[in-house]
Amino acid sequence: MDGLHQCDRSSGGTCYPVALHYLSRAVTTPSPFRILALVVALSSGLYGMAQLPAPLRPLLLGDTIAPPRYDTAYIHSHRSAFSIGYVSSVQNAVISLSDSLGRELDHSTNNPTQYGLGFSLGWLSGEFTFSIPGVSVADPQKGETDSRNYGLGITGRRLIGRAFFNSSKGFFPEQAAIADSTWQPGEPYPVRPDIQSNTFLASANYAISHKRRFSFKAALYQNERQKRSAGTFLAGGTVWINDIQSSEPFVPTAASANFVGNTAFDRIQRTVIGATFGYTHTFVFFRKAFVTATLVPGLSAQQQRIALSGGAADESDWQVGGVAEFKFGVGYNGDRFYTAITGANYFSSGDTDEGVNITTGFRFVRFTLGVRIKQPNSGFLRGLGLSN
Repeated sequence: MDGLHQCDRSSGGTCYPVALHYLSRAVTTPSPFRILALVVALSSGLYGMAQLPAPLRPLLLGDTIAPPRYDTAYIHSHRSAFSIGYVSSVQNAVISLSDSLGRELDHSTNNPTQYGLGFSLGWLSGEFTFSIPGVSVADPQKGETDSRNYGLGITGRRLIGRAFFNSSKGFFPEQAAIADSTWQPGEPYPVRPDIQSNTFLASANYAISHKRRFSFKAALYQNERQKRSAGTFLAGGTVWINDIQSSEPFVPTAASANFVGNTAFDRIQRTVIGATFGYTHTFVFFRKAFVTATLVPGLSAQQQRIALSGGAADESDWQVGGVAEFKFGVGYNGDRFYTAITGANYFSSGDTDEGVNITTGFRFVRFTLGVRIKQPNSGFLRGLGLSN
């Protein structure tokens, strides 16, 4: 008998799963042993199922015998620890309209801060955040925003990618006096509950340096530690699909006279395909404190369809626009405790045939405070490659 199989010598040495052995004993024996046998049967069956399929093991675990595929003088892995911590985050969508003279009107969502937990164990990591009634309260003077977000991402040794869909309804003007000339500081903002934005965004960047001294995981999620300052050039691409609409023009009629160009439109549909090139660097201080920054600008091909108030539409040919990503972070990444504030900004900008520049963007800010403990000594987790 090994950990998973029972051999019956009376039948010529036939072996079968140990879970079946104890399950049969549970059915044919008195009550006290029956309960114990059921527990053993279930736990043995779970352990037997908790094995990574052979094709997935090299993808998730890598070659456990080969040396690390990064410079260990610059990067320290926390793979052998279980990390768990508090997480809070806030994100906002931005729609900006400006003319050739620099006049600008920005509309932003008013999302509350969300709170939750994050964890990392072996190849598996995740975060769960949610709004807490009475705690997650947005600024009441800026109106209400209804937002839905769905996303996924990958953070590898040289490749980092993100894709998400955002649907937001309810914006407020950051320059309230431009949207409403009668507005005074301290008064509620002239909110726009009619503005709705649906955006799909996908972005990927590849580290060009072959020295493998920079860690995305250390900079963004503290799953690793950057032991020495390092950076790398990045090359990548991005795709945006926007659909923004409102029941009234984005720039109120009374304010549109102050803008050069036609701002009398109430729907914007845009497809953006961009190529980016930039640089990222993490500066290490006192061995475990860090500051990190990433700037990845680029050019894009954009096609826009503008719906003018009154029902007319203007569809442009493909034209050149701009895209950019900016990320930052500061924190402490120790062997046992870690904390960080990180942020990410994504922007896409292009001109309309009416002489108005439209910029859409997303802002993310995240705070975490956590602790690392010894991995659980569990055969179930070892079978999944989550414990040594």
